Amino acid sequence: MTMEYGDVEVERLKEKIKELSSTIKQLEGAARELSKDLDSLHEKKKEVRQRFLSMIDEKKKVLESYKKLKSDLKECYALRGTLVKQLRVIEKETKHLRGCTDVGTMRERIKSIEWTIHTSILKPSEERRLFLEAKKLEEAVALIEKRDSLVASIRAQDEKIRSIEDELSGLRNKLNYFNDEIGKLKDAYEKLKKDADEKHRAYIQLKDRLSRAEAEQILLQSKLTVWVERVKKAMDDAARQKEEEFKKRVIAEAREKLLKGKKLTFQELKLLLESCDDFKL
Repeated sequence: MTMEYGDVEVERLKEKIKELSSTIKQLEGAARELSKDLDSLHEKKKEVRQRFLSMIDEKKKVLESYKKLKSDLKECYALRGTLVKQLRVIEKETKHLRGCTDVGTMRERIKSIEWTIHTSILKPSEERRLFLEAKKLEEAVALIEKRDSLVASIRAQDEKIRSIEDELSGLRNKLNYFNDEIGKLKDAYEKLKKDADEKHRAYIQLKDRLSRAEAEQILLQSKLTVWVERVKKAMDDAARQKEEEFKKRVIAEAREKLLKGKKLTFQELKLLLESCDDFKL
């Protein structure tokens, strides 16, 4: 088995499982809807009235959730305002920074200065100059990171605000839905007996399709597990082979360097010592 074939088979199985999952979800949703319809259809006036009261209760719960989200949204806007104020303060300070403002580059410069100070014999004036430069760079890095952190926090709040607003929109749709359903329930009694048998047959057929789809999904998932293990083993074997070939190549080059009297790198020396008993202490 080649890894390419294994990858293709894994992807094929994943796609099939994904399709089945979508189908199952649709069937489950449809089954739930039919079950609700059957419960309603088997009821008479009393049951219709109970459904009516139940719908009112559900609407109240959604309304409570809506009010809670409105409160959460207000808090998010307040927090965002605080973060924006903090960002403005930081931006005033970072606006005066000169030269490179890339954090990675600045950190590298700090490391370079620290290395120079610890490994070189410097004049006091030069050492002080480097020390002050490093200190300024550290302060600048702290400011920039604080600014970036605030920007990220503001973006996170913006995303949260958008998410809450989307939820609120969905809840408003639900409230409209409940209002419509409550009205429809008042006229639903006359249709109960006529629709009951038809919906019951559809429900049985739907449950049968769902059972078959779930059984097929379990089978495909088992096959996928087997193929994933095969692909993983093939990849591990290939990686080990590649590593061994790399070591052999480095060792061969190291021996050639020794014969030519050239200096070895640390990695070359390490691999050579590991491979040759004559070199071990």
